[in-house]
Amino acid sequence: MRWNQLLRQPCRGFTLIELLIVVVITGVLGTIMVQSFSTVHGRMGVRAAESNFLSYHSQARAYAVERAEPVALMVDAGSGQVWIQVGCAAGGGDVLQRLDFGSEFAVDVEAPGNPLRLCFTPRGVAQPSMGTVTSPVRVEFRRGGRASGVQLLPLGQARSS
Repeated sequence: MRWNQLLRQPCRGFTLIELLIVVVITGVLGTIMVQSFSTVHGRMGVRAAESNFLSYHSQARAYAVERAEPVALMVDAGSGQVWIQVGCAAGGGDVLQRLDFGSEFAVDVEAPGNPLRLCFTPRGVAQPSMGTVTSPVRVEFRRGGRASGVQLLPLGQARSS
């Protein structure tokens, strides 16, 4: 082969500039994916916490009706725990179920009072005379910049807010 023919043959492989461009584009796309994932992950954790709280609320009401005795839904914002206990006395009774929202869903729980008590009668309604909430209160779940909450009403109803 002559020297002229060697110069005319196409080069095989990639140049350093082409490889650098591919690496930069891959890095930008990876960063966007990680940010999107963390946003969705945070939102899902807050929603899961809200859903589980509503489930605990329903279970506490059902336990009160089923057992024909007062049952309390307790919320301790300091520890991030929610539990269902038999009886509504300040000392409390047997704990039927307990869930730590901080470790399970990585959310912070905010609620007025410590602990907040929602006491259900055997008829499945809450009575303010039993040391329970007397006005609407909001239990809030936070993770990063995301928040979701549940509003508890004096007669024991709960709704997403």
